[in-house]
Amino acid sequence: MYLSKLLLAFAICLSHTVSQNNFAVYRDFSFHVEDKSIQVGEFEEHLDLINILGKAKYIEDGILGEDADTYAGIYYKNIDYEDLRLEFFGGSLVTAIFKSDKYKSYRGIKVGDSKGKMLLYYPGIINRGNVTDDPNVIVYELVINNQNYSLDFNVKNMKIIEIRIDYNYQ
Repeated sequence: MYLSKLLLAFAICLSHTVSQNNFAVYRDFSFHVEDKSIQVGEFEEHLDLINILGKAKYIEDGILGEDADTYAGIYYKNIDYEDLRLEFFGGSLVTAIFKSDKYKSYRGIKVGDSKGKMLLYYPGIINRGNVTDDPNVIVYELVINNQNYSLDFNVKNMKIIEIRIDYNYQ
């Protein structure tokens, strides 16, 4: 009897720890606008975009056609705000790209911050080198525990010029 209670307590603690760890992983793939947070990977219907971001400058949406390879028939939506682009796929926020210090990463890094500050706040980040069209831009990428998320900082002249958070839709 004692052993079964002990095992039950262990199982409950283990599941709580795993979910807490997952939360810690996923929050790195959110961003902040003032005191509000937006989680990449979240369904659009769960995000209060109007109250958080205001009115969009441009919205494009539709259904992918037959030439869209394996994703034909999937709904997509792209929403542009000032210095922010949100891309939705199948109803989920899959990409957030920001080019302004109005938006911050979960750990507080924003466009205009130094490369040194970014490296201090993200010590395990990977230098992917130059993978953009601009030969002066170096991309640093954070991927945690092989999750389907990535966080990229584009750095030019030792300053962050763009931050991109992706949820790799499966």
